Amino acid sequence: MFRTLLLFLMISGTAVQGQGKPGMADIEHNVQDSASVYFHERLLFRFLTLPSLLSTEEGRHLYYGQYKMRKRNPAEEERAFFELVSANKCREAIAAGEQLLKTDPVNLEILGRILQCYSTADRENPQGPHRFTQFRILLDAALSSATGPETHKTYTVMNVVDEYILAGTQGIDLMQFRRRSQAVPEGMMDHWRKGRRKISFLVIYSEE
Repeated sequence: MFRTLLLFLMISGTAVQGQGKPGMADIEHNVQDSASVYFHERLLFRFLTLPSLLSTEEGRHLYYGQYKMRKRNPAEEERAFFELVSANKCREAIAAGEQLLKTDPVNLEILGRILQCYSTADRENPQGPHRFTQFRILLDAALSSATGPETHKTYTVMNVVDEYILAGTQGIDLMQFRRRSQAVPEGMMDHWRKGRRKISFLVIYSEE
């Protein structure tokens, strides 16, 4: 089902104007500064209520600033949600996922998984399009980090799962690629290759 969501994103277009590698120090400062237009609480309120009004730069601050302001769900609750999705128990998964998003709304993976459940079991629910807009805001923020030539783009992401999501929206199945990883000051650089096709991701690790 998740492949269906990624296919839809491919068809609907994922062209985002590249803004380059995010300045993490500036973003981390801005999201904690109550006087900044990028203050996390201000952006989060708009993300939850009117996400379509957020700019790509505001989305970048939400996505890349999440470790400084993020509240996490218990691991067992997230695991239970993903098990419901895997078992195709979509209505139960929707209820569980919505609870998780109350605590951790800036979570690309949970948003993606709950979207696949809405598309399968509850297409008429207005919450589905709302969640899709939120998902797209975060996805576009990550896609805008692209650097390098068209034949070998490098993206900055906040966790390994997001690598698979970004690659999938571009028709790349990382399960068929070979990965070479190297530690860098910001976290880990993952280089993926299959024949002449190459894509890389800088995975930012939290210092906390």
